[in-house]
Amino acid sequence: MLIGQKAIDEDHEKIANLMNEFHEKQDCDNGFIGSILQKLFDYIDSHFHAEERILKLIKYEGLENHTKEHEKIISKVKDYREKCEMGQISKEQVLDLMSSITIRHFLKEDMKFKEALTNRKA
Repeated sequence: MLIGQKAIDEDHEKIANLMNEFHEKQDCDNGFIGSILQKLFDYIDSHFHAEERILKLIKYEGLENHTKEHEKIISKVKDYREKCEMGQISKEQVLDLMSSITIRHFLKEDMKFKEALTNRKA
């Protein structure tokens, strides 16, 4: 998940650690799931804004599409928070969402701009 930009890499690690913490928790009531979803929202909202600022600075060609991906993820997390408030979400569903963020977004989408960041530093 390392892309070579310290702040982004640290955020990725923080979100992966949150997922691991949640995965290891045995008894997850709705309150705990809600707190995890809130932390996830806070982390990714801050992370996505910081990442978009960096991508704008390096004039990344894929910024518009990348921002749309961020908006989809934010929307999904908000939807899950609402479902959690109504008791309609499971630990497994939240873990699937977190896995999707870490695997599909960080390892696939964020790797698309790794080269642009590397070239910018050179």
